[in-house]
Amino acid sequence: MGVDVKTAQVWMGILERSGLVYLLQPYSPNITNRIIKTPKMYFLDTGLCSYLTRWNTPESLMSGAMDGALLETYVVGEILKSYFHNGKEPVMYLYRDVDQKEIDIVIE
Repeated sequence: MGVDVKTAQVWMGILERSGLVYLLQPYSPNITNRIIKTPKMYFLDTGLCSYLTRWNTPESLMSGAMDGALLETYVVGEILKSYFHNGKEPVMYLYRDVDQKEIDIVIE
């Protein structure tokens, strides 16, 4: 992207603190070292995301290549809201291994 790593980290921090982005941390039970330890980013405002990607109608969303990803983002956002509205910290993780097998949400 041509942006310094520290600058990108500052920008990501601003997006996280403003509630626009959530980084789902990887689950690491130390059972295996085949687990990917990179967090997954969710852009929590699905309406803004749809607008920015020019998916203005339900038909364009349902026929788009990223329709599953947007639904996943919506579900993660709703789970986060349920935790936050009950005054709790979310205890959820992402599981992905080196073979790209993934479990989107692991809730403890």
